[in-house]
Amino acid sequence: MDKHAILELVVLKLQDQMTATTQGLDRVRQGAIDAPGAMQSKSDTTKVELGRVADQLLEVIDQRRREADALREFAAGLKSGICTAVGVGALAYIEIDGTEEQTFFFLPAAAGMQLEVDGAPVQIVSMDAPITKNLLGRRAGDTITVPISRGVTRTYYIISLI
Repeated sequence: MDKHAILELVVLKLQDQMTATTQGLDRVRQGAIDAPGAMQSKSDTTKVELGRVADQLLEVIDQRRREADALREFAAGLKSGICTAVGVGALAYIEIDGTEEQTFFFLPAAAGMQLEVDGAPVQIVSMDAPITKNLLGRRAGDTITVPISRGVTRTYYIISLI
């Protein structure tokens, strides 16, 4: 898998999210315009509530824009080749509990996003995620057992890193 290509997909998905959120914002704004005002109904707070929703949507759009900008900047400095340890920019193929394989891409933004790349799911993981804290600095071939809840553990085996 090509890390730069995956980053482009992440940025495109963030842009799609911004577009969808902007469309939702337009609908909320129109709803606020159409809602009865204080002169028409003193007990109707629809305009006020829709204003709050619009503010929240604007925050989401701004957050996605900052994430996309941060990833574009990050991509400009991302070197191709193999990572020797889990860290920002690492693409890790990991076996979980000996039964499931998953690909994690450790990035400074867009945490929680999942993409389909070459027919395989790729999970975007932030650098402050609990899984990252446990895997940070680990190398291909390392096995890490992590407690996830009282008496329950999960074992991660790092198959390879790019």
